[in-house]
Amino acid sequence: MKRSTACSLALALATRGALAADPVGSSNPAHGLPGTTVFAEANAFIGSDFVPATRLFKDDWGRDYAPRQGRNIALVSARAETGASWRGFRASYIYRQEWFAEAHKDSLDAFNADRQDRDFDTGRRYVLDFRLKGFSAEGLRLGKSFSHAVAAGWRLDWGIAGSLLRGSRVRRESVSGTGLATGGRNADATIDWVRDDSNIDTVAKGFAPAFQSGDPRGDGYSADLGLQLTRADGLRFEWMAIDALSRMHWQSIPEMTLSGRTVFAGSLPSGRMIRVDFAETLPIKQSVLASIPFAAGRLELADHYLHGIHFPRLGVASGVPQGIQLRAGYDLRFRAAELGIGYRWLQLGLTTSALPFAKAKTLGVDFAARLAF
Repeated sequence: MKRSTACSLALALATRGALAADPVGSSNPAHGLPGTTVFAEANAFIGSDFVPATRLFKDDWGRDYAPRQGRNIALVSARAETGASWRGFRASYIYRQEWFAEAHKDSLDAFNADRQDRDFDTGRRYVLDFRLKGFSAEGLRLGKSFSHAVAAGWRLDWGIAGSLLRGSRVRRESVSGTGLATGGRNADATIDWVRDDSNIDTVAKGFAPAFQSGDPRGDGYSADLGLQLTRADGLRFEWMAIDALSRMHWQSIPEMTLSGRTVFAGSLPSGRMIRVDFAETLPIKQSVLASIPFAAGRLELADHYLHGIHFPRLGVASGVPQGIQLRAGYDLRFRAAELGIGYRWLQLGLTTSALPFAKAKTLGVDFAARLAF
């Protein structure tokens, strides 16, 4: 590989940002790649307010369960993309998995007590308020980036990318109501519960034949937008919107509902089990970034905005395009530290809120490899 090509690739990796794995998990569509380039990128992020990331999907949350007062959130984002670019055109295979949950502390306390077979707090009135939404999909992504000189010493890059997606999993769930603990593991509750989940094993659980029969599936599309304004001395401003325009259509998804008053650990309220079709818009995920050069590198200020929540971040990076790229950052929302390294065609990053990792409520990894010809 020629030295000039290696420098171009190192600079392209550097412009991806000093910040490591994040809740959005996507590179800016405005970022162009040099020449003809093959690439592979992956980003995974788990953030939780109430339990270590390694225990998030387990029934037993253990002694490290420590929720916030009031609203708690948990999110999971995994994204992998591999393909090639040529003269600003980009074609790739993409895999996405995204999950977001929010719950009142009372709901988490009740769930945790139930899963560990512990008594509820007698006389306590629990607020039941839980929301979960997520999906996984794969497909083809096509994009194009453009570059223009807009003023003396300034360049504007912008890009658009579109994806055709085939959904493999969807789940939407909501719980609302109240529950009064009456002693031991008993509670008098009023509840409204709806769950749409393509992964319900309707046959194994012996549900009615009309509910058993079905072929859950989903199809849809998404469009992403991005802008980048760069000055000759390296000062840079960025904005991007992932899923700025989107639609997913889901068919034959099992739905279970319960509504009414119930004595917990006793009778259940009335409900239904049916198959449903529905369409949904994916939540828009926006990011803004300012990259400010200084003598030894650059300072980066960023904010990711999704699900009505801001995730501000601070970062610094070394500024030697032809050498090793070092980066460090801090996620202010999840209080997680980020470290990364890049050299020539490879970039690696790690995010964690605690050591050992088993104690961390936030974990993330990112990877990028790009080869130009």
